[in-house]
Amino acid sequence: MQTQKIRQRLEHAEHTIAQLSELCMSQHGVPDALKQSVEQLDEQARQCHARLENTQDTQALVQAVDQLEAASDRAKMACQSAGKIDHSVHAAVMRTHDELSRLKHHLH
Repeated sequence: MQTQKIRQRLEHAEHTIAQLSELCMSQHGVPDALKQSVEQLDEQARQCHARLENTQDTQALVQAVDQLEAASDRAKMACQSAGKIDHSVHAAVMRTHDELSRLKHHLH
C-alpha cells in the first residue's frame, strides 16, 4: 500500500477515534474503565499524528497503525466488560476497532 494511502486511512481512523472520544465524554453512564481506554486511544492517536505528520516512512506508519489497533483492542475489551452501555457508544467502539483492525490486516 502506498504511503499516501496509508496516511489517508490513518487520518480517517484518527477522526473516528476523536468522534468516539467525544461521544464517550458526552454520554452519561459510560464506565470509567471504558472512558480511560478511549482517552488513552485518543491521546495515542494525537501523539502519532504529531510524530508522523510529515513522514514518508511507511514502516513508521505501519507501526503507528499496529499501536492504535492494540489500543483499540483494549477499548473493545473494556466495552465488552462494561455490561449495559448506550448502543451508540458500543457501536462507535466497535466501528473504531474494526476500522483499525482492517487497516492493520491490510498492511500485514
